[in-house]
Amino acid sequence: MHLVIVDAHSKWMDVCVMSKITASDTIFHLRSVFTSHGLPDTIVSDNGPTFTSQEFQDFMRYNNIHHIRTAPYHPSSYGLAKRAVETYKSSLPKMTRDTVHEKANRFLFKYCTTPHSTTGVTPAELM
Repeated sequence: MHLVIVDAHSKWMDVCVMSKITASDTIFHLRSVFTSHGLPDTIVSDNGPTFTSQEFQDFMRYNNIHHIRTAPYHPSSYGLAKRAVETYKSSLPKMTRDTVHEKANRFLFKYCTTPHSTTGVTPAELM
């Protein structure tokens, strides 16, 4: 299982390989990302149990992060994240001999150092 995080401005992506998707594990990985990149003003997520849990809501509130949950069955409301997940998942079968962690790292290196079609520059340059 993977937690895919994408920054709306820079298109920077992080992928967290997780053995299970729980609020506690998600918060653990978000803290790691926030340690490197700072706290966001807003997070957009789907309505999965992880993101609707009281523990996750408390984490958002404690860190003054505005949490927007997308409308169910309305994928255009979270198009950036959906495209990021699709891009990541489509790259995995092409890397046949790597472990899951190696695949994620190889993908992220290439993704974050390649100019993005929307911005014209690499996500790394905009961070």
